[in-house]
Amino acid sequence: FLGLLGQTFAAAVTSATTSIPKECLELKGDIKSGLEANKFFTGDWYLTHARDPKNPELCQKYQATSDLQLKFNGNDGKEVKCQGAKDSGREGFYSFQCSTSGGSFTSFMAVVETDYNNYALLYRCGIYGQSSTPQDNFLLFNRQSSGEIPKELTTKLTALDLMTSLKKLGCT
Repeated sequence: FLGLLGQTFAAAVTSATTSIPKECLELKGDIKSGLEANKFFTGDWYLTHARDPKNPELCQKYQATSDLQLKFNGNDGKEVKCQGAKDSGREGFYSFQCSTSGGSFTSFMAVVETDYNNYALLYRCGIYGQSSTPQDNFLLFNRQSSGEIPKELTTKLTALDLMTSLKKLGCT
């Protein structure tokens, strides 16, 4: 689900990258410290808001497991399966090797903030489709498809200049 996710993960895919592109933000000091991965990577997450939505009408559900496996339907409706691991190149980042019937790709993500039970703000970056330029996005996930932007995120969103730029997606 993470980025990991839907638009988040582009429907068109390219050969997998193994190291995080240098153009991706480092987010030093903005990544959630002490992330409890086994609490975060479990259950269903809905991608409800994005800074740069590719398919704003889409509502994507990500199924996560504690062994860092993700499953969701991509922009084209086809199932995408990803296997994640902590990224050794950047503190706080995870890399996800993803495959779909159209090929494979690697997506990198970091959890900026989460309360584990209701919401999660993520940063996702990678090279998708035919592009050779990395694309990044900030994504808000909720445990409920009807989730909104939680007031607990106001300070963090303001600091990242995202308070007015997160757009609601097709989840209801």
